[in-house]
Amino acid sequence: LKQLRIGHYLILTTQALCRRLQEDYCEYSCVWTTLWHSHPGLPKWNLKAGDMFLMWAQQWRYIARAMENGYRILRSDTDVYLAEDPYPILRGPLFSRFEMVVQHDFFGAKERPRCDTPAPMQTIDVADRIPSCGRRNPGLALLNIGLVYLRSSPGGGVYAVINGTWARFLERMSGPPSKPPHLGGKVDSQALIDQPFMRSVVNDLAVADSHFVPPKPPGSWAVLPGTVGEVYAPGHGCALRDEAMCMRVATERRKTAFLVQTVQPTRALSLKLRKERVALAPDWLFGRGCLTHLRAPLELLRKARSPAAD
Repeated sequence: LKQLRIGHYLILTTQALCRRLQEDYCEYSCVWTTLWHSHPGLPKWNLKAGDMFLMWAQQWRYIARAMENGYRILRSDTDVYLAEDPYPILRGPLFSRFEMVVQHDFFGAKERPRCDTPAPMQTIDVADRIPSCGRRNPGLALLNIGLVYLRSSPGGGVYAVINGTWARFLERMSGPPSKPPHLGGKVDSQALIDQPFMRSVVNDLAVADSHFVPPKPPGSWAVLPGTVGEVYAPGHGCALRDEAMCMRVATERRKTAFLVQTVQPTRALSLKLRKERVALAPDWLFGRGCLTHLRAPLELLRKARSPAAD
């Protein structure tokens, strides 16, 4: 991190490792939590402090705290690469109305979102009317939390999703361990992976939304065409050097539909409950590949450089 000149960071770890970082390396930007690493359910789940599932789950508690303090969060796996600055897109007309933008897992062309009816020509307007072109059931709306952008606060539906994810993890760890038949009675720690928890929380908090045209029922995800808004925030544009290539990219992006759900907390102490929206990003925004899957990642990044970077 220091070689990359990244100086503002916080290491989530265990008490023992944090103490070692502080005492041996003068690295004081680390924290731990006894809520996870001293949990009484660890032995029955065959877990110990510092195990992967605990590290994954505790991050959502700290992310929730950051949102409580007014921060927006871009959470990324370490194997993710960004071929262009994502913020002009996340703040642009197409995605700025969504409090959570997250990767979408689908496994083939048949599951890729597409319009069931002709894509409406309207864009998202100032009255927050959102043109849609279809519906999908939750089984086709699989969040992939390897890359997620969050802009919410207490009382909002997306904040409730993040809080509900780590709370559901602790609830599961407090109960009897999973022992599926195919493991012959052995404990299945995979049942504690955070991604399925977040998927279920989103679907549990889903509500109807009359701002969609036509109105969206609570149990369905809305399909939105890629034409409902401009991609980039004002003053920003395509990062590629080739103008013709930029036009081709823009054409393909307009063809790509994506899914949106509306979520609302079931309760919030002394706060007004707010509906917020979760967008499953098209794969042109949050791609499904990673840096280790590319044959020539450096060449790709060189081609994607903005002329202003020269």
